Amino acid sequence: MSDDRIYIRFKGKTLGPLSSEKVRGLIRRGQITRMHELSSDALTWQRAEEFGDFFRSASSPTHAPPASAPTATQTLAESSSPIAGQDADDGVEWYAHFNGDNQGPMNPQTLLTWVNSGDVRRDTLVWRAGLDDWRPAVEVLPEHFSATPNESAAEMGYSSSSIVGADQAAGQLSAEICERFTNHRVWVMILSVLGLVLSGLAVLYFITSMIVGAEAKWMPFGGSRSVVYGLTGLLFCGLSIAGEVYLLSYASSLKLLARHRDRLHLRLAANRLQSFWRYCAIVLVAIVILLVGAAVLLMVMAAAAANAVT
Repeated sequence: MSDDRIYIRFKGKTLGPLSSEKVRGLIRRGQITRMHELSSDALTWQRAEEFGDFFRSASSPTHAPPASAPTATQTLAESSSPIAGQDADDGVEWYAHFNGDNQGPMNPQTLLTWVNSGDVRRDTLVWRAGLDDWRPAVEVLPEHFSATPNESAAEMGYSSSSIVGADQAAGQLSAEICERFTNHRVWVMILSVLGLVLSGLAVLYFITSMIVGAEAKWMPFGGSRSVVYGLTGLLFCGLSIAGEVYLLSYASSLKLLARHRDRLHLRLAANRLQSFWRYCAIVLVAIVILLVGAAVLLMVMAAAAANAVT
């Protein structure tokens, strides 16, 4: 691993190369989190927490107290805590304890991303400079958490047991959906790679047809028609390759879903699948319109030729 050639990738965007000192600075400011991927050659990628020792040295910061459940006295202590609802300074570094480890440092925007993804919940312990101890996220960031399902149910007259059963059913449904998505990742990869290979071979065929067909007039599409034939084929190859790229993007989102199994990556996979089908629908509609237009044009030309003969 070269210290001066470290690449960063997040949500399909790549940055780099950067030096290790620059990467450590971005980690300290919370601009690189464990969700990012790092690489020394921009080809093979690893999760940031597994790449080098960047996060191993930052996972247990010396200035943050150990993550443990606060006592009742600590929970009520307000002497050194910031007032709830104050605007968070963008330069403040936050830590959160979930997935069995201290996550951070991170900036407020990154912390909010974890909150929205469901990884940081109401009872997740968080810490920042100015807090006397780790606190539940709902106490420090109450504006980012709505009432619990049980509290809302009590206000609406539902029993807590029915809500617990609904929560369990929702969890099972989410796990089942994730399983259904990730089970066909291999087939998506096979289809996309096979499609790219066939499209590449077709590109070579149509280029060869234009070169050879211009001289071989005995070919079905020889002579001047070879150029039209070749360009039409290349157009369809381009449309096919674009569709396979959409499939590859969907396959990569399934890989992330299999690793994280959360609502954020499930939504990402669903959005990429929707983009693929939207693209297929647009291409199909365009082809149908072209075919109908060509058929109408041929009928008009045939009618004109018949009138000329008579």
